[in-house]
Amino acid sequence: MKTLSERMNMKFGEYEGAHVMRNVNLGFVAYDTLCVICHELSEDVSDVAESDFDSSTIILENFVNCANDETGYTVSVWFD
Repeated sequence: MKTLSERMNMKFGEYEGAHVMRNVNLGFVAYDTLCVICHELSEDVSDVAESDFDSSTIILENFVNCANDETGYTVSVWFD
């Protein structure tokens, strides 16, 4: 079974069926945002290891920090 971080997908712009975050350049808290994303997408994290959730948070934060004028400041996140 794949881990949460392996199943997490991210893309700049809007993706249908994903959690869409706009204006990511205005700042966000990655851990809290990932909690909201998982809840919104009905992603059961009860069996997700803490280390995997932490890794997913870091991956999300690093991706969002790459947003710029060229990529745009909208990020979509979804899970396989």
